[in-house]
Amino acid sequence: MLIVELNDRNLLNIPTDAFLVGIKKYSSECYKHFELADVVEIINDIKKLNKKVFIDLTNVFHDADLECLKKDLEKLQDADGFFYFDLGVMSLIEKEKRVYFAPTYLTNQFDINIALEENKYVLVSPEISLKELNNIK
Repeated sequence: MLIVELNDRNLLNIPTDAFLVGIKKYSSECYKHFELADVVEIINDIKKLNKKVFIDLTNVFHDADLECLKKDLEKLQDADGFFYFDLGVMSLIEKEKRVYFAPTYLTNQFDINIALEENKYVLVSPEISLKELNNIK
């Protein structure tokens, strides 16, 4: 699956399988950050094009932030998945929508297989060898 970071709402028709969308108060990895209300609209627009949409939730969260996120996730329920690395976020997202984004930690087949037990997808380290990739279940 090809996932492209959305930097401009006018580029929804580019040839891709899915988009990664950043939210101002929750995203640290995306270049472009949209307001939450805009992201809700963007999700609907992407879904109309029969593409998948993933949300970047890669901030480091404190307890109060997690409470806010919990409420906002209700507005984002139509997203196909959520990129995260803060383990506090994991408890707020159902397993089928989790994308563990910790490439600096997922450097071998054992780390990846453990992460896949709790997540639908994981992003692996670019340093992982082809041999190790082939040993992932």
